[in-house]
Amino acid sequence: MQSLGSHFSSDPRPIGVFDSGIGGLTVLRALIRAMPGERFIYLGDTARVPYGTKSADTVRAYSLGLAHILMQYDVKMIVIACNTASVHAAGVIAEFVSPVPVISMVPTAAAAAIKTTKNKRILVMGTQSTIRSGAYAETLKMLDPSLQVTSVAAQLLVALAEEGWIGGPIARAAVDRYIGGFFDGDDRPDTIILGCTHFPLLRDVIADVAGPGVALIDCGDAASAGIAGRMSGKPEIKFLVTDAIERFTSAGERFLGIPATNIPAEHIDLTEILNTGLRKAS
Repeated sequence: MQSLGSHFSSDPRPIGVFDSGIGGLTVLRALIRAMPGERFIYLGDTARVPYGTKSADTVRAYSLGLAHILMQYDVKMIVIACNTASVHAAGVIAEFVSPVPVISMVPTAAAAAIKTTKNKRILVMGTQSTIRSGAYAETLKMLDPSLQVTSVAAQLLVALAEEGWIGGPIARAAVDRYIGGFFDGDDRPDTIILGCTHFPLLRDVIADVAGPGVALIDCGDAASAGIAGRMSGKPEIKFLVTDAIERFTSAGERFLGIPATNIPAEHIDLTEILNTGLRKAS
């Protein structure tokens, strides 16, 4: 994948990042780690979360509205930090915001998984909508037809991550129920794509259930690796949400790994986002 870092590292405009809620903060965390001197604007659609159970048309409309808001902040790039939105809306967003580049989760994570796997067996974990779309399997097979790809919808893990139940017997039982059976035999996958931005919080449990020798692909790490420019300094971050500011800041501390007092979110009018998204999607 072409590196964008050398071109954008000298551009002082912010990078726009959006998600259906708080899961995309794991992507933002990876971006900050890769580019600590950058400016970021994070927009979480906390009023309409989750996207993973909604129709493709609805996700496209919602996502276009979020992209419209970010463009008002003169962003130099948009990162779709939501796998469901990446699956259903990346193309229309790229057309809408052109020539501003758009980074989405599926192609970057798929490329990282192909580079990582040794036995060409890959397991994709995601939300219902992401898995139902078949986007990961299609992308992986397009890049390497010899791959054996298995996909599993693990919707309950989203709720566990948001509630902070990321360890202990309940989390382990849920993960084992979803993927345990894939790692019993000799034909076990050696690579797992965490195809939902909530899942990195359950990384330790997923790794324990999968067993030794299995690599986990974090979408945020894969996306940030494609933006190679690195700047020193302290990041400047603006947080925007469509609802539930207190819940966002509380959960954000867990997802982003910084104190809640450092996550001063601002409320964005949902009416403008909805009207813009529906108009652009029609």
